[in-house]
Amino acid sequence: MNLEKRVTEGNFYCIRSIDYDFTERNLIIEFIKPPEEFSPITRILTFSKVESFSDKPNWDEDAEENAEGEITDSLIGLDEHSEPDKMMYVVHTEEREMIFYTTEKPQIKDVRSKR
Repeated sequence: MNLEKRVTEGNFYCIRSIDYDFTERNLIIEFIKPPEEFSPITRILTFSKVESFSDKPNWDEDAEENAEGEITDSLIGLDEHSEPDKMMYVVHTEEREMIFYTTEKPQIKDVRSKR
């Protein structure tokens, strides 16, 4: 099963947060199910040892924010491209496109909310 299917399995396509730590070279994306599903689970996707990170907005900077509740964005696609000594990832969302490389496999973890 490819990475996108593993991440979105069970209807996890809404993004609550995206955090790129330039110093630690980690990219962490938190996924949740649509609000109408009332799920207490957050799926956390972590990329380590990120190189050549680029983040391009897909929207006009003057556009109004339209986030609903905890949702800040939605996943459109997550592409993996193998290169000889590393992997290239392209994360497409409604709001942005992130492109980066890493030699580490991404980690996926489900966490139950304490609410």
